[in-house]
Amino acid sequence: MSEESLPKEEERKFRERSLVVSIERQIESARRITGVIAEEVERAKYAMNADDYAYVKQAIGDVETQVEKLKKELLYTHLLCGDLMKVREDE
Repeated sequence: MSEESLPKEEERKFRERSLVVSIERQIESARRITGVIAEEVERAKYAMNADDYAYVKQAIGDVETQVEKLKKELLYTHLLCGDLMKVREDE
């Protein structure tokens, strides 16, 4: 192995590790958002049972906001996975 290819291999491994860590963080963020969505849905159910339709409307709006955040998180995770596949193809 030449001296030039060793730093390139180290750089590739560093990029791969960095992407894996970023993907793991994105997955955790998506899980948190999913938990918030589940809580809001439960609150909306209780509000519906109590005929508190103003709160139901607010909860639905909150869920819509969280779903939009989740879509962005998942899109970014998808892009990171694509980058990771490219790095691994360079092996």
